[in-house]
Amino acid sequence: MILLDSSLIVAYYNKVDQNHAISRDILRRIDGGEFGTPVITDHVFDESVTVILARTGSIPMSKRLGGILLDSTFMIRIGPEAFSLAWKRFSKRTWQAELHGMHEHSRVRAGRHIEYRHL
Repeated sequence: MILLDSSLIVAYYNKVDQNHAISRDILRRIDGGEFGTPVITDHVFDESVTVILARTGSIPMSKRLGGILLDSTFMIRIGPEAFSLAWKRFSKRTWQAELHGMHEHSRVRAGRHIEYRHL
């Protein structure tokens, strides 16, 4: 399995993104099965469709992306316990010390259930 991040998904579906070509190559490899089953969390799903809507202004594109993600990935739902732990860890940080978002902490929790592999 490979845990996908919203930045990869957004770069692929936003053709003017500076990382579009790289994301296209990576997703072709994922689609070819090189890294196993693509996995997302519900937070990655939410962030991906929201950012696509914000960047493109296209509701149809955002809905299309949501459908594709639901049909082509395995979704891990971040439950209340993992969410609370992620929020607790996030809220202890200072913005000057670290600029990771809460989704980073949720991804760490979700990643404990799957094997990490680097591209």
